[in-house]
Amino acid sequence: MNSSSANIKHADVSSNSANKGGGIYLQSFSDISTNNSFYSNNVATEEGGGFYVNGSAIDFTNIVIYQNESDDSEGGGGFLLNGGDVEFMNSIISDNSTIIKGISSGNVFTTDYTLVSGGNEVIEDEMSGTGTVNWGEGSFDGSASWLEGGGNQFCLWEADRTFKGNLFTKSDAADKGNPDSQYNDIPVDSPDRWCLALQIDRAENPEAYGATVGERETFLETVSVRNDCGCYGGPEGFWKRNPR
Repeated sequence: MNSSSANIKHADVSSNSANKGGGIYLQSFSDISTNNSFYSNNVATEEGGGFYVNGSAIDFTNIVIYQNESDDSEGGGGFLLNGGDVEFMNSIISDNSTIIKGISSGNVFTTDYTLVSGGNEVIEDEMSGTGTVNWGEGSFDGSASWLEGGGNQFCLWEADRTFKGNLFTKSDAADKGNPDSQYNDIPVDSPDRWCLALQIDRAENPEAYGATVGERETFLETVSVRNDCGCYGGPEGFWKRNPR
């Protein structure tokens, strides 16, 4: 994009490559607003595995930035900012080769209610004095802790195989988004709610789970309508990625 703008929603931008900006390349006062989308496994041979942001801005809401990389260890796996301004709300930034590389000055990296693997210290270090890091309210370091189930869907739960059988526990990212009602998830009883529940079998080790032999329970990936960080949280989290 060059001197352009776009709104991106319910998109899976994954497994792309380029010299710069493997997923998306912005320059010359371009502007993107994107929500409930998934940006993963994009690769840059030089800079900006996920995004190359040159004199441009991106506003992210309920986004996952996952496993993007730059072949150059100093090239910014998630982002290369050159006069770039990126803002995150209710999102997940995890498992990229590096999060960010800033060049020139005047870059801005802002997070609110967002999971960033490694936390504020990692961003500050990788920006290396090339701009401002605004570690906002509700932002946190944690594990995204997901499994991808049938159809390669993104769910906020993980398997604990400490015991025989599977005990599924809630991700750090569930119920951690902005608590303001405008960001609420789809109601739990709505047919549009994705990744709603699954059955866990506790029969093999009932004492460890506090269960009786053969008992099963329904475990909700979230127990409230508070926003789940990531691409399926919030009022527009009803989409499903296409199977690959």
